[in-house]
Amino acid sequence: MPSTGYASQKGVLLGAYIHGGAAAEFSAKSFKERVEYCLDVGETVFPGQYRANFDSAFSWCWHKAKYNLGGWALWSEEGRKAAYPKLLEPQGRIYLAGEHLSYLTGWQAGAIESAWQQIEKLHQHAMQA
Repeated sequence: MPSTGYASQKGVLLGAYIHGGAAAEFSAKSFKERVEYCLDVGETVFPGQYRANFDSAFSWCWHKAKYNLGGWALWSEEGRKAAYPKLLEPQGRIYLAGEHLSYLTGWQAGAIESAWQQIEKLHQHAMQA
């Protein structure tokens, strides 16, 4: 029988969102050191609870991702005017989407917004076929 109690529910909590020079310094630490840092900081917010309720961790360093070299786009005013509109338009069967093609750069909400925008374009294209 499935449990309905809150105590049995698992959740995901973001332990750190670090950018700039601090991100490079943080990512130089081992995975275990990054986890320990986040657990220590979490304990300052939820004393005696954060570490006790910890199950597992995941750590991603965007600037170390092959071909990525960073976590989000930083648009200049000129880039927004010149390149951004072109990137929003499909090239044949290729439709680009992601936080970098939204006004919410650096956030998952921007990636979702961008994906919905391109899905709408795909839908319109399919309806005309």
